[in-house]
Amino acid sequence: ELGKKLSDLPDGSYKISDWPLHQQKQEQKLRDAEELQKNEREAQLAKKMEESKIPPDQFFRHKDPELYSKFDSNGIPTHDADGEPLSKSARKKLQKILRRHTQKYEKAMQPTSD
Repeated sequence: ELGKKLSDLPDGSYKISDWPLHQQKQEQKLRDAEELQKNEREAQLAKKMEESKIPPDQFFRHKDPELYSKFDSNGIPTHDADGEPLSKSARKKLQKILRRHTQKYEKAMQPTSD
């Protein structure tokens, strides 16, 4: 039930000590949880990067295709999925979202200098 743990000391030497199995398992769970969080953050970042590459006039068609049935020339939804016109306030919110996306899109499409 005991393992051995090798620890580096500041002076360059090392120390070998007993390492209880329950402590090993706790530390492994902690490392696994940290790795999972890191992977989730990377996946979210990759999703955001991919989303930023969607042209503004196609943004709502790709992001929420099941929510809207008609769009204006700028790609802003005008009617919901049931064919009902969207309210003026809803369209303003969508315009604001599209404006932010357009900024992200332009930034993503700028050539990067090496």
